[in-house]
Amino acid sequence: MRIIRDSPGLFWILGALFVGVGALFALGALALFSDAGTMGVASRSLAFAMGSVGVATGVWFLRRSPASSVIVDAANRVVIVRRVGLRGRQETLVPFDDVRSAEIEQGVDDEGNPVYRPTITTKYGAVVLLSELHVHDKARVEKVLEDVRRQMSDVGQPN
Repeated sequence: MRIIRDSPGLFWILGALFVGVGALFALGALALFSDAGTMGVASRSLAFAMGSVGVATGVWFLRRSPASSVIVDAANRVVIVRRVGLRGRQETLVPFDDVRSAEIEQGVDDEGNPVYRPTITTKYGAVVLLSELHVHDKARVEKVLEDVRRQMSDVGQPN
């Protein structure tokens, strides 16, 4: 059994910073600031709105960055994809016999640069993301896919 993990720690830190700073501004505008009573309604409303946007952005960021583990269980001939994040724990099982290919999904980031993530396509046409995180390092994604393919082929799965 081989386990491959992605590491969303920096994404989680960034999301937590948005939530923390946003909450500080939102709560500060409600009376946490020592001079909140001297602030005008417009200033307090603006601070609360900006803080709320910060909290929402942080939560959105955290929801989109779950930790993923890919387990190639050769004994049971199944690929298990586990995710842990704000949505809880999810698990997807893909039997070796249902795997058609292991491929790279390519997209672009907000600056137009290419980003990649590993996927498995089943013989039914379903695409299973091995990681929900996009990365700029194509070689790292290729290494993950090669590792998955090798583990599967060691037990007779052509791929």
